[in-house]
Formats: sequence, structure tokens, C-alpha cells
Amino acid sequence: MNRSMQRFGACCSFLSMAIFFAGLICAGFFPTLAPSLTPEQLAEIYTQRQTSILAGGLIIVIASGFCGPFLGAIFLQLRRMEGPRPIGSYGQLASGIANIQFFIFPGILFVVAAYRPNRSLEALSALNDLAFIVTMLPWTVGAMQCVCIGWAVITHGTRTTPYPRWVGFFNIWIALGMTTSSVIPFFKTGPLAWNGLIGFWIPAAVFGLWELVMGIMTLRAVNRDDLGEIAPPALGTPAVAASA
Repeated sequence: MNRSMQRFGACCSFLSMAIFFAGLICAGFFPTLAPSLTPEQLAEIYTQRQTSILAGGLIIVIASGFCGPFLGAIFLQLRRMEGPRPIGSYGQLASGIANIQFFIFPGILFVVAAYRPNRSLEALSALNDLAFIVTMLPWTVGAMQCVCIGWAVITHGTRTTPYPRWVGFFNIWIALGMTTSSVIPFFKTGPLAWNGLIGFWIPAAVFGLWELVMGIMTLRAVNRDDLGEIAPPALGTPAVAASA
């Protein structure tokens, strides 16, 4: 197995996280704009910051490109652990692929909004709302990705597996932490709004912590020499025979 490519995949965790937050900072959206801003205030912001928002949106889109290799690196480590019925591995991969779109869409929406900042106030306000809600609300696929990782690691993890069992419990905790952004459709001010402590800062911290820990642990697993290679089941071999 090509370890250098696996190491690159693990390091893509740090790259995607750093580039994503760099894009938000470049656009002036970290911390995020308040959902209570009037359409007139939003129009002024998008007009004055047009170039930086366009650049920030592009940077966010670039960040999404590093998610795929990272998902692949996690998949390979889980695949080592699960044997002939790798439901957690494939569940993580499928959920992670679905989650990538929520890296791409916010950047695209920011670019679209800033591309013509002189559009109608209603249209600009709608694009801004959509961009931030798409950034924060679709936590379900990310949480399911963590649940699949957690289930696989808790079920199969030991001190000699790619991921120790505590990584499984960590992923379950992360999945629970993501749920706090569920409240943002109901509030425009305070800690439950998309720029508040519960609506934004807790999910943002949870996301950053997950990327950091899983990147470190995946890189550690790739670099270990005592784990062996993945032995995929032979094509056409019945599942019962494969597990015998």
C-alpha cells in the first residue's frame, strides 16, 4: 500500500480545516455576520468587501478539494479493522462524501452574492441567509460519519488496531456536539443564532477538534509498522465463507 499517498490523505485534514477557516477570515465572515443585519447593511458589507468576499469564497471552495483524500485515508484504516463486513468503513465514506458539498456550497454562495452586490436587497439577503444556513445547519451527514467511525472503532478497536477505542467514543461525542446548530433556524439574535455561542462557536470548535484529532490519529495509524496490510475478501466469496 502506498504510504506516502496515505500520509498525504491524513495531512489533508489539516489542510482542509486551515484553508476553510482562512477563507472565512479572508471574506470577513469569521466570526460570522449577524443574522439580524438588515438587507441595507448586508448590501453595504458586500459592496465594500466585494473583492475579499470573492477571494474568500474561492478559498473555501478550494478547501473542499482536500476532503476526499482525507476520507480515503480514514476509510483504509477502518477497513483494516472491520474485516469482511466493513459497514462502518463504507458508511463513513458515503456520509463524508455527502458532507463535502457543504464545504463547496457556502463558498459558491458567497461568490454569487458578492459577484453582483448591487442586485435587489431581497435577493442579496436570501443568498446571504442561504450561505450561512448551509454552512451551519446540515450537521446530520457529518454526525452520521462520526457515528459510523465511532461504531466501527468501539466494536473492533484495541491497542493494536489503527484507531484505539477512545477514538470511537470521541467520535460519538463529536456527533452529539454537532447537533447544537439545529437551533439556528429559530433565532436571529443571542447564543442560539448562527453567530452565537451554541449556534456557531460550539459547532465550529467541535469541527476543528475533530479534524485535528482524526488527522493526527490517522497519520499515526499510517506510520505504524505493526498493523499489517488490508486483505480484502476475494471476489465471489460468500460472506459466511469469508468470515470462517
